[in-house]
Amino acid sequence: MRWSSWTAIGAAVGCAAASFLFGALFDARAPLARNWAHNPVAMAEDYLSIVDNRALGDMVMVVWAASPLSPPGPERAKAAAVFDKFGLIGVVHAKGASDGTFSAIDEPAPSASAGNGTPLSLLSNDNLSPEVLGVITIMEAVMNRAMGQTGKAMKWYVFDPAVLPCEKGALTVKYSRRTVQL
Repeated sequence: MRWSSWTAIGAAVGCAAASFLFGALFDARAPLARNWAHNPVAMAEDYLSIVDNRALGDMVMVVWAASPLSPPGPERAKAAAVFDKFGLIGVVHAKGASDGTFSAIDEPAPSASAGNGTPLSLLSNDNLSPEVLGVITIMEAVMNRAMGQTGKAMKWYVFDPAVLPCEKGALTVKYSRRTVQL
């Protein structure tokens, strides 16, 4: 797969996560906010990311990189194949400071399970194909650029097998002392 294709994949997911993050951080009414656009892509973006704004500038974000966020175009099938084969989860726990900067809080790796409770296996980067490593590299670069310090601190984990996105309770992720369903 060409580099430009991976850039498009990363940009699509990165933009979705960044727009959700900025809306949640800068709008005190974020939990009550509604989307302006009710289209399948906007709904998938909301479904595949969770921002947990905690007390005193503490924020946890969980992003599920799944096939509904694959960019349109000729490379979509290749990108969707990676997303459909593995569960790619990005997580970050950050603390905001009064000067507007964020610092990462180190957390253990998340655990994940399918909606029926079946645990998913966390894979080591040593066992991943070049295609999956390429997706992770692009996701890291895009999130770093889109979200600055918070994006740079986001860590990506690969789980096997993948679960189908956009189904109620399809994926459960435990991270930073909380459990979320995506």
